[in-house]
Amino acid sequence: MAGLIKLGKHGFATRDCPNAILPTLANPIAPTVGTSWSWGAYKEVDPHVDYEFLLKQLIATPATGGTFVVGPDAIVNRIVAEEHFTVATGAAGSEADVAEGQLAESLYLSSAALTGTVSLTMYGFAARCIPCGPVVIPVASRIAVRAVLDSAPTVKATRVYLSGYNTSLLNSADVMAFDELYERGARPLYPELLPLGAATAVTANSTPWAQGAYVVVDAHLDYDYLIFAGTILPTNLTLNSAGAQVDLSLGATSSEVVQARMGLPGIAAAYNVAGLSTFPYPFVAYKGEQLSVRVAATAESPYNIGVYGVRLG
Repeated sequence: MAGLIKLGKHGFATRDCPNAILPTLANPIAPTVGTSWSWGAYKEVDPHVDYEFLLKQLIATPATGGTFVVGPDAIVNRIVAEEHFTVATGAAGSEADVAEGQLAESLYLSSAALTGTVSLTMYGFAARCIPCGPVVIPVASRIAVRAVLDSAPTVKATRVYLSGYNTSLLNSADVMAFDELYERGARPLYPELLPLGAATAVTANSTPWAQGAYVVVDAHLDYDYLIFAGTILPTNLTLNSAGAQVDLSLGATSSEVVQARMGLPGIAAAYNVAGLSTFPYPFVAYKGEQLSVRVAATAESPYNIGVYGVRLG
């Protein structure tokens, strides 16, 4: 049954109504990050969103770091940074904040004494999902994002996607398997990795931001699952990437239906941005169904995709 699935008293899951990522099939947004708690300018995400958008998450790669000169003395450097975000609607120059989010990051660099002097740079490159909703953004709204750091690192290259839903596609139905006993850990179930001890290798389309071919994660699920997260890891160690988006789908080959989307806000000037995506709402996959993934990105590139879900029976 399509729509939102109400799970006992505690939560929701989706079926056949995947989340939307803004901007869709495009590079992530690169806001000018302010420093020392002085906000940077708003960066437009969408000039005129086509539907009523239920904002649930920011997907962000903070990419804070620093450059250090290392000479004949051993060096230890640390960066600890807190970053805040707001999501706003309204015309440029008249934005009104509607949601807020934050993340924190720490980096460590150690170098032994060297002959001569060299310059070392370190970045943080883990993408992560940040709760910032639920907030309903009306159709036709202009959406923008701004960011600020508590400090002033020499490297700050934040990239951001928004994740949420088209409210007109969200409906509800009961699922009895996910109840209070499940929430309390009283059922003999636990989260599982699909596949366990391996990854699904997927290649993006050679055309930027065109969907690549599907690759099967599991051709015949052995149980019902509540799928709530996944990992994205670029495996081309020499390719700079400005972003990727991943579809997780159910259904037979050539009849796949998208259930959830992951975003990877990559940094064009750096390698190997990887991330763990948690879905705004998990989705239900039933026993016997085929689970597949596909990738669209800025350039043809191989990725390893992992999927994480709870067995429901």
